[in-house]
Amino acid sequence: QLRCSPGACQRFSRKARCRLRSAGRGPMGNSICSTGPSAGSASKELELNVEGQKVRAKARKMPHARKDDSNATGTTRVGSLVEADSHLFLLLEQCRDVPAGFQSSSLSCSCAATEKTSAVRNRPFVRCWAKAADGTVLGKVEQWPTRSNTRSPTWFSARPLGTSLSEHPGAILHLELWDGATLLGCLDANLGDLPGHQDETMAFEMQDGVSDPPATITFQVLDSAALSFGSKTVYFLRHGESVWNNAQSKGLLHEMAAELDHPLSAKGAEQAEALRRRIEAGCKSGDAAATELCSPGVLYVSPLCRAIQTGLIALGPSQAASGGEFVLMAAAREKQNLGGFDSMSNRKGTEILHGAVEGMKRLYGTQPVKLRECVDTFKRLNFDVHEAEEDWWCEGTSDSSEMLHHRLQEFMAQILYTPHETAVVVGHSHFFRSVFKSCLSEEFGAVNKTLAKDIVTKKLCNCGVVKMQLDPRRGVEGKPIISLELVLGTTLDSEGGMRDQLNACCAAPGHADDRDAENTLVLQ
Repeated sequence: QLRCSPGACQRFSRKARCRLRSAGRGPMGNSICSTGPSAGSASKELELNVEGQKVRAKARKMPHARKDDSNATGTTRVGSLVEADSHLFLLLEQCRDVPAGFQSSSLSCSCAATEKTSAVRNRPFVRCWAKAADGTVLGKVEQWPTRSNTRSPTWFSARPLGTSLSEHPGAILHLELWDGATLLGCLDANLGDLPGHQDETMAFEMQDGVSDPPATITFQVLDSAALSFGSKTVYFLRHGESVWNNAQSKGLLHEMAAELDHPLSAKGAEQAEALRRRIEAGCKSGDAAATELCSPGVLYVSPLCRAIQTGLIALGPSQAASGGEFVLMAAAREKQNLGGFDSMSNRKGTEILHGAVEGMKRLYGTQPVKLRECVDTFKRLNFDVHEAEEDWWCEGTSDSSEMLHHRLQEFMAQILYTPHETAVVVGHSHFFRSVFKSCLSEEFGAVNKTLAKDIVTKKLCNCGVVKMQLDPRRGVEGKPIISLELVLGTTLDSEGGMRDQLNACCAAPGHADDRDAENTLVLQ
């Protein structure tokens, strides 16, 4: 008889998991979903060119800056964007050629031998602030979270610099690249001379003996006056039932542990299809939520298989009709607990897309019409996978409170400071619940006590949808969710029985259940 215990989960997490990743197998020895195209696909219509669908999303492009003070290339300088009431933001995209800390050969873990000898071991992060010519800090010192074990960390999130050129016309932008407690390099640039609302790539001045060539950083300087700082409409859509959910409800531990990153179950696919029909019917009847779900400004999707599949079935056809894009959002992945194999993955970049489609082929294997429709929809979409191309997005076996806190900040920064007025996020119940706990305004809770309580103690039904209004002026730490409502027949489900037993069994030591009101996370 299979028995589960925190110790067993921990032993798997620390040792076997690395070996299983290298072998491409699940915790109990079963094969994990294929990460490449199906070799047995004889039909040309089912063949995919995933690499050709990999793009930099149009949704990442910021509004055009004014051209009244542009140079010969048409680039508008930040200095020309100055207005009395505007403030500057830094949108950090990516660093490249970040030095490696040490090689995997130095690991004491017994699974080190299965890793590539060139594996990167580092913990890079970026700090930034504006300063005066004498070095005085102007505004806020901002820090983006660590991205472990990568030479090309990505963030794609904005932070306020807390100053403006109208107040400090000679302000200097200061950027630092760190690896843990070690400063790797820094750079200074005159803020007024930088391009506004346009990618800029610059090289760090590296510390002596750190690396050659120098690491580079890509960022954009944004002007608040050109961004959408009115109320934003954001939809959270929970994935359909997964194979893990189904096994968990029945207490089938072996099936739960048979693979990582579980795909949708047959019931989950039916739930996503039903949601698509409700959205289509709502669009015809003029329902505002359905209309916005069909054509959001940006569609973010967790890189986990069940979320991508749900988005593909429920929203894919409407997105494909308008040349739409899926932006894989690493910060939106599910909260990780020890033993939660459904929140673990060994896929990166386009492997994630191959895995999702291969799962759809198995799911619809006996339904050729649905399969062709699904593959055809996939072919007409583009995918931005920049945030999930490195190991950091799916590393680790559990989220500490600190890790979750930083991820919540990153997630909310991406949502709040997007230039789009509407956004959809396809993701997961536990992570969504953590967002509600951290970011739902006290004013809403005072007026809507029952819903405010239920939204942080219960979970969205599978394929449930929440519509929210966010106020960017409150900032990441100011509880920016000012209202929310359940739409399109969504309900909130209570948890109990086998689910509670498994939570108690597989929770990380000292890591309380996220339903505990006394352990509410607050962004600060």
